Amino acid sequence: MLKKILSFNTMIITLFYFNIGLVIAYEFEDPSRESNINSRINDIYMMKKQFEDLAGEAEDSELEIIDSYNASYWWPIGSVETQEKDGKLFAIGDPETTLVTSAFGTRNDPISGVVKVHRGTDIGGTTYGQTNVIAAKDGIVVHPTSLEGNNCPDNTKYPGVCSDYGNYVKIQHADGNYTVYGHLYANSITVKAGEYVKQGQVVGKVGSSGYSKGAHLHFEIRIGADSYSASQPTVGVYIFQDNPRPAATSVVEGSDTKQTACLTLHNSGYPDSGVAALLTNMYYESSFIANNLEGIYEKSLGYTDETYTQAVDDGTYTNFVHDKAGYGIVQWTYWDLKQDLYNYVKSKNASIGDIGAQLELLVKQLQEKFPEVNSYLMNSSNTSELSTNYFCLNYENPANANANCMNRTKYSSEYETYVKNGCK
Repeated sequence: MLKKILSFNTMIITLFYFNIGLVIAYEFEDPSRESNINSRINDIYMMKKQFEDLAGEAEDSELEIIDSYNASYWWPIGSVETQEKDGKLFAIGDPETTLVTSAFGTRNDPISGVVKVHRGTDIGGTTYGQTNVIAAKDGIVVHPTSLEGNNCPDNTKYPGVCSDYGNYVKIQHADGNYTVYGHLYANSITVKAGEYVKQGQVVGKVGSSGYSKGAHLHFEIRIGADSYSASQPTVGVYIFQDNPRPAATSVVEGSDTKQTACLTLHNSGYPDSGVAALLTNMYYESSFIANNLEGIYEKSLGYTDETYTQAVDDGTYTNFVHDKAGYGIVQWTYWDLKQDLYNYVKSKNASIGDIGAQLELLVKQLQEKFPEVNSYLMNSSNTSELSTNYFCLNYENPANANANCMNRTKYSSEYETYVKNGCK
């Protein structure tokens, strides 16, 4: 009965979700109305997902990654091999070999020669009209409004008809960001406004339409707003050529908390140096004790690690978010990060001291709230010492940070050896 009720609610929510998707096809003269619509889309997006999860609506599939939400962004170039699921085409394998032909930042415009800021990343080395362009992350299509008329010719733009982007796709994501895929091949676009797309789904083919000089994909991530000025650098921050398909975090249980953390972080795509940096900081923060309550608060609050955890879990202690006490594997202290932890474990029906949930949340926070830190940890050219110090300063931020963080780096090589030895 519960599943039937939830399935019915999912259907109702999906209908609202679809209708609002149609509304966003129009341009609003009043920006506040458009902002309100976008806010409702986010609400419905999350409601739909919650009902589907509760009702067990997700279907089994060989494309396992497609049926799980991934907080990471993927390299937007698809694989040559494709697979079809429910009438949609996916290219989730290793992407075709490409190169960045023009990075984000100031450049001489390749057509006019004028110095301009290029607020996107051009990815070339592709096959004209054949290379698959994929959704970098789950989301709702905002543009185009129809599958008809996406036939802007190459290297040409017409005011009011074909913009600088030529044929393009724009997707709104649950984290409030937007991705844009420009200069697509004429009539290759496969999605339209209001549709829900999954990470890895083919949205079009590489072309040279609009203000372009050759076959390439113009890719943008707009942070927190749908405007050109909101576009930010992407390569090495949100997307990575050397790790094009970051996996959704999957907890790998080890013989103890230390090994579980090591295996899980390595499985999440972090290089040896990044895993070592995280382990080093975990050791200093909590000695790998997932239910660790910061020592100086045990007396003032009147709790031990175990009794504090139990009280938070059963609701008899209600000030977890704002008590300023460090807690957990990385000693979450700031109220907003503790709120994230509390909300996340409740959504998982897990204990606040659950190591798996804590590791999943840590990776999620790094990807969504600390992308620069995440990028630094993902960069295998950074040593474990540098990564340890960077994470300590920019995520942990302990008292006497400079001296404290520098002291931690003395032990990072020891943890890197542990990682390289298979977390043993």
